[in-house]
Amino acid sequence: MKLRMLLSIAGLLAAAHIASAENWPQFRGPAFNGTSTEKDLPLKWSKTENVVWSVPMPGPSAATPIIWGDSVFVPTADTSSKTLLAYCIDRKTGKVRWQNKVAEGLRRDEKSNFASPSPATDGERVIFFYGNGAMAAFDFSGKELWSRNIEKDYGAFAFQWTFSTSPVLYGGKLYLQVLQRDVPANGRGRTDGPIESYLLEM
Repeated sequence: MKLRMLLSIAGLLAAAHIASAENWPQFRGPAFNGTSTEKDLPLKWSKTENVVWSVPMPGPSAATPIIWGDSVFVPTADTSSKTLLAYCIDRKTGKVRWQNKVAEGLRRDEKSNFASPSPATDGERVIFFYGNGAMAAFDFSGKELWSRNIEKDYGAFAFQWTFSTSPVLYGGKLYLQVLQRDVPANGRGRTDGPIESYLLEM
């Protein structure tokens, strides 16, 4: 499904009981299982049917948007500048509230891009992560709170394709799983020590 369609769906949800709509704070939603308590949602849509708004994006993304209140957050890659961006979009209108450059880069292969992980929010801050290791946290006004690069901190990722795990917020902590091969893949992976999978708690 194209990113534009995903954002159209987000716009569709904006029309459905916006005042009491359930938040969708991270990949697979509030219950971590892809379910929602929302009622009376449409069962079908197209590029024009049941669409409230759509937003043109500067490039592709395989991430799912997340929603908190009237804010929609989504990462994307800018194919022209080869940069990775974080977007905040108004759920009611589809207007882009802010967009921030997080890192340089686009992809490692032709099948995917670095903007595939979904962001996560606790209602006060939103965390974006990208397949090249870049991670950044912003408040809802778009101010950067902190940033780091997981690949630089813990060694090059050993993946056949582009890394796309999504961060998870739970119990006031941020978690990121890095499940990788134990040997370099196509020349990717650290060479200064053993390659291990790990779970980060931040």
